[in-house]
Amino acid sequence: MLMLSAVLLPVCVLPLTEENVERVLDEVRPSLMADGGNVALHEIDGLVVVLKLQGACGSCPSSTMTLKMGIETRLRDKIPEILEVEQILDIETGLELNEENVEKVKTFIFITCLFEEPYSSPSFVA
Repeated sequence: MLMLSAVLLPVCVLPLTEENVERVLDEVRPSLMADGGNVALHEIDGLVVVLKLQGACGSCPSSTMTLKMGIETRLRDKIPEILEVEQILDIETGLELNEENVEKVKTFIFITCLFEEPYSSPSFVA
């Protein structure tokens, strides 16, 4: 009869701090960046970590799954003190990332540029 014994490796449990959250996020960033995205720590509110998915991750239909099944799982494995991980949505523009809104922004930038003063290089006094 073959007996297998389990080898228990020490689990590294970290306290909930901004530095430790960033340390764990640094572990998942390469995967996100490979798909054109990233993640940023917005705030820690008590035992809730609030993150902002950026780039392709921010507009991806699977962003909730990425956040909950990937990032939250990793964070809670390393920092069990975390009660929940939430996503803050991009409210800076209020625009959904789609072709129509990209064209609107391009038009706005074009019109804005028409009314700006021409660029002049700074004068250097010797």
